[in-house]
Amino acid sequence: MKKKKIGEIDTLTAANVTRGDEMARCNSMLADVRDWTPPASHVAFKEFMVEQIAQSTRLESDYYTDAIATLRAKSPLDVFNESLTAARHDITYHSDEHQKEVKRAAERTAWVRALRESLRGAA
Repeated sequence: MKKKKIGEIDTLTAANVTRGDEMARCNSMLADVRDWTPPASHVAFKEFMVEQIAQSTRLESDYYTDAIATLRAKSPLDVFNESLTAARHDITYHSDEHQKEVKRAAERTAWVRALRESLRGAA
């Protein structure tokens, strides 16, 4: 479980580094928008753009930082228990879905057989 935790932290850290490049582009765009002098009819649009870019960069940055901190705070037992719970859920879900698919397949097979029988009588 320690490997899983380390792997998740590494993945989030790498994503955070990649996100740094994206954040730089967003910050550049934000500076361009702030420097833009729109026509009077587009002032509200400029304010909306500034708000949206600023909010999205702030939220994205916090997500990775928070996710990494949350993972680091988890004990190996917590990671194991979460994985076990997820696996149990998956087994239940896929078992139920398998039973539903078996039923659907049987119904479809019966439908095709009935169709073939009806066609034999029509010829």
